[in-house]
Amino acid sequence: MSDINHYVDGAVTALSSTRRSDVYNPATGQVTGQVALADSADIDAVVASANDGCLTSAADTVASSARCTAATLAGDATRKRGARNSAR
Repeated sequence: MSDINHYVDGAVTALSSTRRSDVYNPATGQVTGQVALADSADIDAVVASANDGCLTSAADTVASSARCTAATLAGDATRKRGARNSAR
C-alpha cells in the first residue's frame, strides 16, 4: 500500500494535519494507499508558498501571472469551502 503526500516548494512536505483517507483502485475497489488530508493551516502554508514563488519569479510573463492568479483563487475557494464545512 502506498502513501501519497503533498509536494510543496520542490519537496515532499509533512502536513500539520494527521488525517488520512483511503485511495481506491477504481477497477477493483481495493484500497491501494492513503492520501494525507490538508487542514486550513496546511492550505494557508501552501498558498503562502505559491504567492512567494509568484513574487520572486524571474520571468514575469502573462503565463506565470495567470498561474499565480489561479493558485490564489484556488486557495481562496478551498478556504471558503473548509469554513462552510466547519460550520455544519
